Amino acid sequence: MKNISFSILIIPIFLWTVVDCKEQSKPIKSEHKAIATYIDGKVKIVGDTSIAENFMVYLCQFNFPLQRLESVRSCNLLSQKNYFLEFERKSPTLLNIFYEDVFVTPGDTITIDVTYNTQKEHIESFQAKGKNAGNYLYYFSLRDFKLELPSTKSFSDDFVAYKKALQNYKAKRLEHFNNFTKTHEVSTAFTEYVKNDIEYQYWSTLSDIVYHAPMAQKASKIDFLSDFKQFVMSPNNGTLSNKYYCMMLTNFVELSMLETNATPFSTDYFIKAKTFILKTFKGEKKDYLLYDLATQYAKNRSENHYSQEVLDHFKQIRTTIKSKEFSEAIVKCDLDGRALYRLTQEVRNVKLGTLKGGFITLDSLLKRKKFLYLDFWASWCKPCIKEFKNIEETNRFLHSQNIDYILLDANEGVYETWKADNQKLKIEQYESYNGYDLTAFSVLSQTFDVTAIPKFILIDDKGEVATFNAPRPSDPKFKQKIMDLVK
Repeated sequence: MKNISFSILIIPIFLWTVVDCKEQSKPIKSEHKAIATYIDGKVKIVGDTSIAENFMVYLCQFNFPLQRLESVRSCNLLSQKNYFLEFERKSPTLLNIFYEDVFVTPGDTITIDVTYNTQKEHIESFQAKGKNAGNYLYYFSLRDFKLELPSTKSFSDDFVAYKKALQNYKAKRLEHFNNFTKTHEVSTAFTEYVKNDIEYQYWSTLSDIVYHAPMAQKASKIDFLSDFKQFVMSPNNGTLSNKYYCMMLTNFVELSMLETNATPFSTDYFIKAKTFILKTFKGEKKDYLLYDLATQYAKNRSENHYSQEVLDHFKQIRTTIKSKEFSEAIVKCDLDGRALYRLTQEVRNVKLGTLKGGFITLDSLLKRKKFLYLDFWASWCKPCIKEFKNIEETNRFLHSQNIDYILLDANEGVYETWKADNQKLKIEQYESYNGYDLTAFSVLSQTFDVTAIPKFILIDDKGEVATFNAPRPSDPKFKQKIMDLVK
């Protein structure tokens, strides 16, 4: 168990000077006090990582609408004693550092002390000092909040009792936060964020009845949907940056569809849900819900054969979505079976670590002019390991189709551990790589939408992603589906 001490200085500086990251990446002498430099409105966190040679420190945020973890920095240096992370923020944001949520605001100057158990991979203590330090400590303090969030499974079909339990939970969360603010300084923006977060959590959890039919039927009899709609449609409500708000919107559409009696993943359901979203929502909320509808169908494509009518409506959704984030993301949604997504040069330049200790680029694999079957896995992922059961046969079949089988370790671990995992699983004779550094891991996971593993991607011989949802080797129809994709 080691102690880590570093500072976060977040100060917006409006200078228009371009600085090369390489010039900024010289080791900085630091004993237990971190240094920060900033330019162009960017933030650099510098600290002492004397805890362990291979410990990685990084800042990230979870993009709930796109279901992906995004690393937040422009360049980084990791060595035995020093590190820095550089990123840019123009407004208050909920980020994650050392797997703890912190509310970062431009202008903050905070010193954070973390005691991290490297053997158990667990934070023992998390302390912060400075103005609005409570913004950084609150979510860690929830470890002491013992009341469990109610679930529909515990209440059978008793919606009234479920609602009452959730109201009690919400009241206790607010009480806990109010008590926290009596002993910790927090900003006005953070207070507003937390209170909204608690409210959205209440409504999103309450609307989970959509997945519990007996309770949903009972709720409809007491006009729950109209109350829910009034809250959802409030003009001052909601931001897609809040995961509970996104969940609430999705549940609202699902509950509204219950009244239509349409069967999920049917043509009728897709058309009615699309029509409802277009009539009810505007702007980014509309775009998010259309994107969510399409991606849910795409994820279930292997279990369903969609009609041409669904595919036609899907193409309309692609042209209807206007916001940049979702219009770029839906290109990867291969509901119609072929994505044909062209990889950027940034992705092609990603370095992949080899078992020999060096690295190659993804571009060098693409230049083979062959199909690539990417298998994202990790040693701790039991479903991933299960897919290796017939790896020799899988590899032989793929090669017969002019496809190279590429194993990509999603672990963020060190080289020696990764090499040992390959030997233990007896897969070192196959093409096995891992992210050469944290940048590679971030770029690959975002490009290929690796939100869960195992994840399988098929890239065609022109360097385009043929599908972001390739069949897994254990799929009974694996061979036929692969042969259909390479036609």
